[in-house]
Amino acid sequence: MRFIEALCLYRHFKGGLYYVIGIAGDHETFDEFVVYHSIEGDCEMFIRPINDFLSEVPNGRENPTMQKYRFERIEKI
Repeated sequence: MRFIEALCLYRHFKGGLYYVIGIAGDHETFDEFVVYHSIEGDCEMFIRPINDFLSEVPNGRENPTMQKYRFERIEKI
């Protein structure tokens, strides 16, 4: 089973590098989201549903990293 490690680097299947800050929950729906930001460019911040963050790369999508999953944890840059 895959899980998300906070305060770690992840690579998106298109090659971007992101730092996961942690998990946030919606207090009304109890949905959980990954909070992360780019470590490149303007360091933009994002949220994404956990299931989407952990999902496999969709079929037919350009996948220059050849990753199995949309985001994969990396040890170092």
